[in-house]
Amino acid sequence: MEATRPLETKVTPRVPSNCPNFAKDLLPAFAEMERLGAEQTAEGLLISGIWEPDLDLAASLVRDKYGDVVWSKPSVRYILERKLILEPVLRVEVRAPSDSLGNVIGDLMSRRGALLSHAEMPEGFLVSADVPLAELLGYRVCLRAFTQGRGEATATFNRYQPAPSLGPDPDEPMSAALRA
Repeated sequence: MEATRPLETKVTPRVPSNCPNFAKDLLPAFAEMERLGAEQTAEGLLISGIWEPDLDLAASLVRDKYGDVVWSKPSVRYILERKLILEPVLRVEVRAPSDSLGNVIGDLMSRRGALLSHAEMPEGFLVSADVPLAELLGYRVCLRAFTQGRGEATATFNRYQPAPSLGPDPDEPMSAALRA
């Protein structure tokens, strides 16, 4: 799957014998889509998108053709480059009422977001931030909660960046204090 569609999920028919052409029938629906992609696997389809709302669209496409399917939990696609793990970062734009500005900015920052801009608009405000995709899983539900359903967000793929380290580098020498 393309690196610019870093969120992936697998979908398979619940009863494979009832859907012998499952993947072949669905692949054309994804052929011309910019934000979604699909490839055939032995079990069904591997669907990729930019973030969760894209996978929601994929779900409706699949449901229209085949109602009873099994979806795997979405996973974020990381890249290994020169001993570095790179994580996908999305450019997120949030529109919401003015009384939610502090909550929106605080939440994006708590998700390791880098605030790029915020601007007042007649209907509220617009905030732009770069946020790692792994931190955005479930974001729309939270946004809906603290804006009383009046906030909306869009996201586009921006880049890959080094992921935070999960511990000491095994190639780094330990300090004398740690060796003792």
